[in-house]
Amino acid sequence: MKNLGKISVIVLFLLSIFVGSFTVYSISKVQSYGTLINYLGIVRGATQRLVKLELQQQPHDELISTISFMTLKTPTVNTVWKKFPMLIISSSFPPSIHYGIG
Repeated sequence: MKNLGKISVIVLFLLSIFVGSFTVYSISKVQSYGTLINYLGIVRGATQRLVKLELQQQPHDELISTISFMTLKTPTVNTVWKKFPMLIISSSFPPSIHYGIG
């Protein structure tokens, strides 16, 4: 009976270590997701501001470099962002240039 008590205590101890380790791992994953969501929110807001300024014919190169730096932290967003400045530049021309009007 004493051996069964010792074995059950050891098993419970090992199980609690496993559950504790899994909990710490899960919390660190959630924290990294939170950081990613925060960065994406900042990039989204800055992108909206950049588009607004470009539509008002007010180029803002400093904002473009800030967004470029922020997107380096998220590879998927960085891939999409690399195409975005050319899209902004091409859309800043008057419609007559794009569609051959006039």
